[in-house]
Amino acid sequence: MRVELSSGEEVEIFNQASLSNRCLQYAGGGIYKQPGLPDWEHIHDIKLDALEDIVEESAGKPILVLYAFQHEAKRIQKRFKNSLWISSKTSEDDFNQAIMDWNTGRLTMIVGHPASMGHGIDRLQQSCRTIVWFGLPWSLELYDQSIARIHRQGQQHPVINHRLMMHDTVDDAVALALANKATDELNVRNAIEQYLEAKA
Repeated sequence: MRVELSSGEEVEIFNQASLSNRCLQYAGGGIYKQPGLPDWEHIHDIKLDALEDIVEESAGKPILVLYAFQHEAKRIQKRFKNSLWISSKTSEDDFNQAIMDWNTGRLTMIVGHPASMGHGIDRLQQSCRTIVWFGLPWSLELYDQSIARIHRQGQQHPVINHRLMMHDTVDDAVALALANKATDELNVRNAIEQYLEAKA
């Protein structure tokens, strides 16, 4: 429940929820020193390097990158100069300009959090077919809705959904939780359909 960072500072964790959150931060390449404060420390660039490989493979085609923690977005934007971080602070004019630049190829990467990118953004599929999850959310709804921004009516190409995951970390637990939630949701839908068919 405690880790000493390379800077010499210690991070203490006081409960299980905080522990899983800090482990996710660590897997993403940085860790916040105090809960609720913006000060964080760099840990590694493994996911950034993997993202760079995907960018090279995409050969200039637009990519939607979804993050879990703000330090990830800052590091992504620093590494990839032709990227734009869209957040709740992005003005409507800046957002509309970003979508225009995105669909005309002047902007090759949009970075966003699934809570802000998952709903209401309906113009991304015109030029993008690649999604990269820098960090997975625990919420199946956010996961599915974010993918649906690209994999939707009007999409002309198969959608590629990358998940950057650190092996044997909490990343695996989140992926398993999402899979279990998807299975549970499917089972509920099937049960309702069977019930309605039996009643008919």
